[in-house]
Amino acid sequence: MQAWTVEVGCAHGLESIVEAETRSILATCRRADSPESAAEDAIALRVKPGRIGVEATLSEAYALNLLLATAERVCLQIDDFRVRHLAEFSRFLKKASLESWFCTRPTIRVRSKRSKLYHTGALADRLHAALERIGEAEAVQPSGDGVSAAEGDPPPALLEAEIVDDRCRLYVDLSGQPLHRRGYRLAQTKAPLREDLAAALLAVSGWDGSAPLFDPFCGAGTIPIEAARRSTGVPPGWNRRFAFETLADFDARSWAEIRAVYAPKPGDVSRVSIYASDRDAGAISATLENAQRAGIQSQLQVEHAALSSASAWNSKEPLVVVTDPPHGRRLGKGKDLRPVYQRLGDRIQQSSAALTFLVGSAQQARLTALELRQVFNSRSGGAKVVAYVGR
Repeated sequence: MQAWTVEVGCAHGLESIVEAETRSILATCRRADSPESAAEDAIALRVKPGRIGVEATLSEAYALNLLLATAERVCLQIDDFRVRHLAEFSRFLKKASLESWFCTRPTIRVRSKRSKLYHTGALADRLHAALERIGEAEAVQPSGDGVSAAEGDPPPALLEAEIVDDRCRLYVDLSGQPLHRRGYRLAQTKAPLREDLAAALLAVSGWDGSAPLFDPFCGAGTIPIEAARRSTGVPPGWNRRFAFETLADFDARSWAEIRAVYAPKPGDVSRVSIYASDRDAGAISATLENAQRAGIQSQLQVEHAALSSASAWNSKEPLVVVTDPPHGRRLGKGKDLRPVYQRLGDRIQQSSAALTFLVGSAQQARLTALELRQVFNSRSGGAKVVAYVGR
């Protein structure tokens, strides 16, 4: 099959995590086709801020959309050319045969940086003109080939032109909506954690599903739900649709085969306890509602409790604590959070638990008085956050 340049987008700070996840997924895909060429270190990846580049087939790009837990989107590069004038841009668009990619008119997005062509509105007009013969978007119905297991219609296709230093790259966004939108987190709390950040915390924690996991600040339940889905073999994108399903060359048979390979096995349950608690009753309600929507409510032990009194601390096995405490920006604003972090550190020491957590500053992390190692910096809700692991 033809290999394409695929760009995996991610939140800044998560590049190394997404790189490892992308490499692992592609190695698994290629092992099924050719065991000799499936070594992970043989897969060449290009890491840039906020994106991972790789050569992959369309089927592999489908699989990346389904299986990536820590990425934001998967895009396919369909053209690459140098351009400095609008007339040149129009000629290149004509040669690119953009209409052959889409069944319905895509959404257009243009970005320009350090280029002669800086008027993004004029560039977007040229893109619209190149696509004028394509009809308006219509709802795409499930095809009856097993793809319809995912809910709703696929998101509309998106065509992006990125012009940097007078070089234009055209991308088709295969995901449509950000990949962290799994479809289950509809019940919200004041400071919800995105699914990609929750999955990144689980990845750096080293949790492999063999030890009990606990989130004492569960909020809307994102961390424990991601953990339960992971431990029961539910692919991150299992319950959603993707923009590639609307493309003219969409291979429905290949997509159905990929979903069949990674389909959750009926009756699979988590091998260990996954605990979730929060002092806020609204957070507990949100966790239970989201867990039910995700299909893993029976896998969680959810408790309305303050940090120190949660029954999970009585676990006979050492806990792996993965959590996102209040940072004092969106949640806990104006409150003295020092006692919260001090109690968290005390509980970790008393229970000999391992801790992975997201904080707003290094100062908050130091309040736990634990031996910690910083693992990544990123952003959550528009604010800077830092992840630490330790005990």
